[in-house]
Amino acid sequence: DNVDKPLRDLVNRANFELQPDIGAFLWINQLKLSDEAFYKCDVTYIQGSCPSLTSVYLEIHVTPSRASIDHNGVAVKHGQRVGPLNEGDELKLKCNVNGGKPPPSLSWYQIDKDKVEEVVGKDAIERDGNMTTLELVKKLTRNDLRTKYECRVTHASLLANDTKLNSRVELDLNVGAVSMEIIGPADELRESDIVVMQCIAYNSRPQMTIKWMNGSKLLTENRFEIDASDNQDGTVTSRSYLQITVSRFDHKAKIECQATNVATKEPLVQSIQLFVQFNINRLFSEQTFHRVTLDAPQVVIQPQPGIVVNESQESVSVYCTYEANPATLYEEETRWFKDGQELLLNESANHFISSGGYNGSFPVLTILNLSRADSGDYLCEVANLMGRGRSKQVVRIDVLYPPTVHLRIHPDPSIGTMVKEGDDLRFLCELIDGNPLNVSKVKWIRTNNDGNDVVINETSRNEIVWQAIDRTLTGNYSCQAVNEAGSSEISNMVEVDVKYLPSAAKIIRVNDSEAVKGEHFALECLVAALGKPAAHEYLWELNGVPLDNERDAQLHIISVNLSVRGNYSCAALSLVGAGPKGTFCFLLYPI
Repeated sequence: DNVDKPLRDLVNRANFELQPDIGAFLWINQLKLSDEAFYKCDVTYIQGSCPSLTSVYLEIHVTPSRASIDHNGVAVKHGQRVGPLNEGDELKLKCNVNGGKPPPSLSWYQIDKDKVEEVVGKDAIERDGNMTTLELVKKLTRNDLRTKYECRVTHASLLANDTKLNSRVELDLNVGAVSMEIIGPADELRESDIVVMQCIAYNSRPQMTIKWMNGSKLLTENRFEIDASDNQDGTVTSRSYLQITVSRFDHKAKIECQATNVATKEPLVQSIQLFVQFNINRLFSEQTFHRVTLDAPQVVIQPQPGIVVNESQESVSVYCTYEANPATLYEEETRWFKDGQELLLNESANHFISSGGYNGSFPVLTILNLSRADSGDYLCEVANLMGRGRSKQVVRIDVLYPPTVHLRIHPDPSIGTMVKEGDDLRFLCELIDGNPLNVSKVKWIRTNNDGNDVVINETSRNEIVWQAIDRTLTGNYSCQAVNEAGSSEISNMVEVDVKYLPSAAKIIRVNDSEAVKGEHFALECLVAALGKPAAHEYLWELNGVPLDNERDAQLHIISVNLSVRGNYSCAALSLVGAGPKGTFCFLLYPI
């Protein structure tokens, strides 16, 4: 009974045992979280008075739940496949573990046939109440083929190699082909030859869908597929065959192979060009029988990638290179186009000159007296016995020319806005035209009274702000801008007339008279400078109260009495405002 009472709710789960000469033992079975506490051992000796009291804290570890995985918010069972997913997709896996004391630690591992690697560590763990979470986010590549992702749970209640709480998923990943090739004839063909070509797409999952093209024409006949062959990495190699009988019309044809599957955003493309020899006896005469390669001109306009030229340059030339058999071009059949419209050379003989194109020389277009209107995309077209050929590319001629500018000032004095001392003025050298449509430098110009222009500032921007201006900024202003092609003409001129207040006032007694009771007395408001525009009236105050009926420079008091005694002030008043006040202390002198 002396043992059971202290044990309380441990009764039936705990045993107390005293072993002589060894010690006392407390055995607890079926541990509960509520058993976590301090336990004291009190030893009292029968003889003597040396009690011994010791204690120990029992810490209870609670094993957490097994890891559960969800993919984009959908639960996935242990060992289940996630997908299908495509190469380039973003993978989001979340590992959730409930409970555990102390809280568990989680890690994501990538497992494939070659390695096991930690990809998200415990530093990214999130905890919310009893829930511990670790998220894996990554962009999928073909390296994730046959990959498993495992969430591993580490806890104080588990042995180091205990995996019973871990959970994993396997990826079902689609990838495009890593490469593709066409196997076809390496030598020239003869008309009526039968050609078999093979298109191979390597290492895709699933199999690639292959189609054949001749230019823009889809080839659907005489083609066949064979079963895709499996590769060790889980991908397949896809093959397609095309058989055609070539004719003269297939000479220099580009046969194209295009391959796609669910993982490819754009088709993979490979091509092969056919060269066909054919009999031309019907083109000339029955006695002429050859095996030759004939074709219409294949044209490339030069120079590439284009021409950048200043408007001040006298001329510029573009020319057409070509390959053709026969190499001789038809005379008068060379055509030039600008921005899709054919140039009428006969109507512009002094501006556009076409030359060359005969006896093996390349056609040349020369543009004289260049102007900004000549900017555009140019191409050419030539012809021989087999037909016409036009350049697929264009040559861009970019004619640079200096800017055109217009000066604007805000607030705008040209519309009557008053500009006063202390205002901020924004000058904008507005770019109206130019190529390039930007500026590298702007000159700000002031025209003096003698008519001479003076550059007062240079900036890299087309805007400048004068803050808290004064009257010295009065003058006529213009601007000039510079771009890659040169300097603009000087802009329009804007007059800035800075208005300012009258100067400080001073009050004097008229005729140095004294203020005597009952007598006439006068004060005068003197201002050295009346301002701009000139002050037209005066503001008088007595003890800070305006004298509304007094607007002249002199203030007359007809009969001095006590009511007019006090502090007088005055200021000159113009359209800009009132200038600084002058003051006078009025004292009454008795008779």
